[in-house]
Amino acid sequence: TAFVALQDVSHDMGPTCFLLGTHSELVHNRFEKAPADIVKQAKTASALLSAGDAVVYDSRILHAGGANRSDRTRALLYVTFRDPTSDPAALGIDQHSIRAELAGKFCLRSFQST
Repeated sequence: TAFVALQDVSHDMGPTCFLLGTHSELVHNRFEKAPADIVKQAKTASALLSAGDAVVYDSRILHAGGANRSDRTRALLYVTFRDPTSDPAALGIDQHSIRAELAGKFCLRSFQST
């Protein structure tokens, strides 16, 4: 998964916070049982970004956007890549698509110039 900041993202805009090292099934199972413990124990990193900066991450890492306490909208270009033969529903993956009719319709090569 990747996102690109379309404007500067400052602390007051509630940048995405990543809980480092939480991309494993073991940690996810522990998180389901005691989320507060995982949040307290994990090292974190916040995506404080300048316009045009990109973050590329394993989408299994526990992450969340913070509360936007500014008067600006936090705008990001958000892209997720996956094996086209995998079934996201069977894996329990929510597509996160704003427009459900577009989910699964395109792949990266759809946007390559000819």
